[in-house]
Amino acid sequence: MSSSQKFAKIKLDIAFTKKARRGPLVIEYGPIKYYKVLGNPFRFDLLKAWQPDRVFWVEIEGPLEALPHRDHGLTCALNLYVQSGGCRTQFWEALPTAVPLKYSEEEAQANIFRTGELVQTESFVANDGDTYLLDVSSVHSVNNTPDSFRQFIQISWKTKPFDQVLAMVRASTETPAPE
Repeated sequence: MSSSQKFAKIKLDIAFTKKARRGPLVIEYGPIKYYKVLGNPFRFDLLKAWQPDRVFWVEIEGPLEALPHRDHGLTCALNLYVQSGGCRTQFWEALPTAVPLKYSEEEAQANIFRTGELVQTESFVANDGDTYLLDVSSVHSVNNTPDSFRQFIQISWKTKPFDQVLAMVRASTETPAPE
């Protein structure tokens, strides 16, 4: 089993997200809604340097009965939590015998896993205002409760590996310690 890092808390003041507004709905995937971001919510110097593939305002309300999964078509996502909902993000390692499943036949890729074919690894609970980079190509789940509501701005990449994005994000957001 792999022991590589699956997430990292990023030191990034997200006060600038207060200028953001939810725009028109772009994608709806069950209870997960992806909206265009309106306003001026970002430090454009960071986005220019990071070159993400997409930026969305994401909302997830209420219970989400999703099995552990890998995100479709993404390698990693930087989540700037406006409202975290107190939900735990759990990462998993698939046993060698694990067989990925599809939610439905319409799905192009099998990316869902049964918990009996997995071993829990690390996890975190974000607070409002936290920023986390997640390796969404790794198996993960989030425990949304019936009354949870999560809002976050998600900056994501389709091909850049987690370690490369982590180094790039940390280099541009964290001040080196004085010598």
